[in-house]
Amino acid sequence: MAFLREMKRTDKNGKKYSYWVAVRTYRDKKSGKVKHQIVKTFGRISPKQVEQIKQIQALKNLEKETLVTSWEKIQIGHSYEYLNIQILHKIFQLWDLEKIFDNEKTGLVDWKIIAEILVLNRCLFPNSDYKVRDWYKTTILPNIFKISPSVVNPTRIYRCLDQVYLQQENIQKHLAEKIVSNRMDELSIIFYDITSTYFEGYSCPIAEYGLSRGHRKDKPQIILALAVTKQGFPFYWKVLPGHIRDSKTIIETVNTLKETFKTSKVCLVVDKGMVNQNNLQNIQENNFFYLCTLPKPFFRKLDSFPKELIISLSEKLEIEINKENPDYQKLMAQFSYFTYYSERTYYHVLEETSDVFRYILCFNPEKFAEERKQRTEKIISIESYFKTYNDQLSKAKKLKDKTQIENQIYAYLEKRKATGLFTTKVIKKTNNIYHLQWQINTKKIDLLKLTDGFYCLKTNLPNQIEPSFLVSSYRQRKKVESAFSYLKGFIEIRPLYHQKEERVNAHITICVLAYLLQVTIEYLLKKNGIDMSFQKFISQITSFRAVEVEIKNLKKGEIKLPQIPKEIKSLIETVIPDMFAKPIEKVL
Repeated sequence: MAFLREMKRTDKNGKKYSYWVAVRTYRDKKSGKVKHQIVKTFGRISPKQVEQIKQIQALKNLEKETLVTSWEKIQIGHSYEYLNIQILHKIFQLWDLEKIFDNEKTGLVDWKIIAEILVLNRCLFPNSDYKVRDWYKTTILPNIFKISPSVVNPTRIYRCLDQVYLQQENIQKHLAEKIVSNRMDELSIIFYDITSTYFEGYSCPIAEYGLSRGHRKDKPQIILALAVTKQGFPFYWKVLPGHIRDSKTIIETVNTLKETFKTSKVCLVVDKGMVNQNNLQNIQENNFFYLCTLPKPFFRKLDSFPKELIISLSEKLEIEINKENPDYQKLMAQFSYFTYYSERTYYHVLEETSDVFRYILCFNPEKFAEERKQRTEKIISIESYFKTYNDQLSKAKKLKDKTQIENQIYAYLEKRKATGLFTTKVIKKTNNIYHLQWQINTKKIDLLKLTDGFYCLKTNLPNQIEPSFLVSSYRQRKKVESAFSYLKGFIEIRPLYHQKEERVNAHITICVLAYLLQVTIEYLLKKNGIDMSFQKFISQITSFRAVEVEIKNLKKGEIKLPQIPKEIKSLIETVIPDMFAKPIEKVL
């Protein structure tokens, strides 16, 4: 390799001067020493000429693929979602979901590819089916799948949804098997609950009016039944008519778990809305266990319910609540009746005569304080409303109908869920004015106060199972609640626009699979000691996008991938260990 060297000399008159030569390095064969050989003499040249020669020499030493240009000739084009897409694509592959559609192919594209595009879209940027193609163009997915955006059109998406509907049961069985075979969880404890989601439109046969959990009584809805594992992995879901009650879904769910998933000796964890005698009996007859909460009026009537102790506890807590820094843990230590589980949970196994099931009374002192405060504020608010209502009655120019007034007051109390807190009476104060009288129902309030901060578990699990395990298991019901929160919030399962029942089912399946990818990432992070939500994880990697780069003078261009910082690589490798095992370009 040659390089420039400045040679300094003195002429015969003693004047110093310098000239430049190109020198190459070589090893002498006889001596083995490194020597220099002048290969070209440039003479006396200016500093600018020296710099130009160095640049030319550097160009000669560049690799063959090196491109020579200037900043003015480099043009940056579109950027594409890259790193988040690549990670979710890997997680999708982790579940082998593409195997469900291995034999389903038509024309230019496999249904499994369209299905994955829909799932990834729901994970990152939920869109209507008409807008998925526009989103697809902004991602690196066309490079991964080698499929033109024109192929990802509404017609093909709808046909894909029809295929997803046909494969729904196979998808569920596949997930149940993978959860166990991947050793991610077991099906020994299953959390089950239902929610509702509303429609825009009225022509879907399964959409009906019912109890709206989204406070949209004006919209028809469907019911989504969902079962997840202890770690939160969904593996069973069912779309039901919008009017169906919570408790009526249990029997079908138990039958499905037994017949489709071949489960037995499984503990089904459900909330109090699911509980009635027929349901619990059906669960037990199918060789299942259950763990549920009971409505407060029910466990207040149990023979072993410690009424006097609770009154004593409440009196002391009322004093503690008003302190600047209440110490509930110190106060609870005075009541040996309760066993400490956590600062927010104390429990006691009630001594009932039954050998078939157990009751575990649980208490949360912070919830106690919250419920007392909310009830007090509600009573003050309602009395304020009554006073304002009387002022309006006194100023009315026309005499109002008494029945109408009574109906309005009842509707208001019902809306505030306070029909039992007051007794009301409408009297005629003068010939032209009605007046509302009310009285706080202290007897009812005292009854409600007995269960402030309390909930009661009921189970038919054998006595060998420790009460602390039952408390822990029930507290994890938040897994299914989190699933609904994700589905309604981040994944935006609602509102629904599909009119065909089959496509409503398929849309729900796509949303559940999107949630599956999210909960998988959270599970893998937590497994490696990182407690981080999916949203926070994505927010840290979403800015790493692929960019179009074009060199105008050479008429060349390509998509360049971002350089990933070391800390981000480390975070990603907790989820996908082999993500950077080979050059990322080769992955694409």
